[in-house]
Amino acid sequence: MATKYLKRFFKPASIAVFGASAREDSMGGIVIQNLLESGFKGAIYAVNRHEYDEVHGVPCFRTLSDLPEMPDLAIVCIEVFPRKKHEDLICAAPAIQEGFA
Repeated sequence: MATKYLKRFFKPASIAVFGASAREDSMGGIVIQNLLESGFKGAIYAVNRHEYDEVHGVPCFRTLSDLPEMPDLAIVCIEVFPRKKHEDLICAAPAIQEGFA
């Protein structure tokens, strides 16, 4: 992989947060709040299959194909194991997918 592609990971122009909701304990919602509070200047999109219009003021879409652009970075916030404690949540797991240009 050429290092030019790492720019999208470390300095994305747009970010999609999958699993975002306005629930207080939503990891995706917390990620969106952190992006907003950190002053991220690019486009932020919430993605959630439920019919939210927005999450913390960020427009929400049901699927990746509904987004107005292909984001540079996708942050996937999903619960991998049944939740018993907050320690059971995976907070960050990069996934590298082939086929995106």
